[in-house]
Amino acid sequence: MKDPDDLGAWFDALFEWDAKRAPELGVQFETLRYGDSPDQELDLWSSELDVSELVGSELGSSERRGPVLISIHGGYFLQDYDRSLHNPISRQLAAEGFTVANIEYRRGASGREATLNDIVTALDAAAARTGSNEIAVFGHSAGGYLAAQLATHPKVSLVIPLAPVSDLAEASIEGWDEGGIALWLGGEPSENTDLYAQADLKNQVAGKATRIVIHGTDDTAVAVEQSRRLVEAWREAGVESDYLELPGEGHYGYLDPREPAFKVLRDQLVSWRNTLG
Repeated sequence: MKDPDDLGAWFDALFEWDAKRAPELGVQFETLRYGDSPDQELDLWSSELDVSELVGSELGSSERRGPVLISIHGGYFLQDYDRSLHNPISRQLAAEGFTVANIEYRRGASGREATLNDIVTALDAAAARTGSNEIAVFGHSAGGYLAAQLATHPKVSLVIPLAPVSDLAEASIEGWDEGGIALWLGGEPSENTDLYAQADLKNQVAGKATRIVIHGTDDTAVAVEQSRRLVEAWREAGVESDYLELPGEGHYGYLDPREPAFKVLRDQLVSWRNTLG
């Protein structure tokens, strides 16, 4: 799918379609809070008739359950974008038997440290709620950047960054981000080169989780060259990583269950689930 000329209208149409099909899918979600901020919450999607019966009413159950997906939305860390962007694909994946934690997190001027703390805490809350020790993480755009940060989590065995913004300095300098990265990191690349170098995803090589980067050649929001350089750097550092480049795909098809880009993501997740037996 090519990137739409009118992104707002595209999302409006997607959400309208998703709302119409919702009653037929038998999918529900519950919202869990994992902190005091309004942004510290997640939606736990499941095809269970009663989501509350996944484990029970209390956090912290040790009962082992099936695999869980952590979904992290993008939006260049700006406050204007939230987890509702991933509602259609969360609903679809839940209808196909996954439990999906679509997480929200502090962003914008809250800063990088707050965001990174939130995604770990949200993952832990989802794991405690479901009792699962088998977790895969996927994230889109800035969410792809954040997904890669969870490769070090002991319960995560698969990370899938979708069209991730990996070189934050380049994205900020080129102006792809509406100023979101500088706001999030607390300064422009020219003001703190060390911070941007530390934050560059190419330098995030710790963790045992398998990484699968997916990026379209016609992406107009995050240049595909970023992912090419990212995977090359990871492989040189000995990080187990695969790269799927999608000819003709833009930036947003992953978010629509009807699109081929989403189906590539779904197939990777199903393959992972199958390996778990």
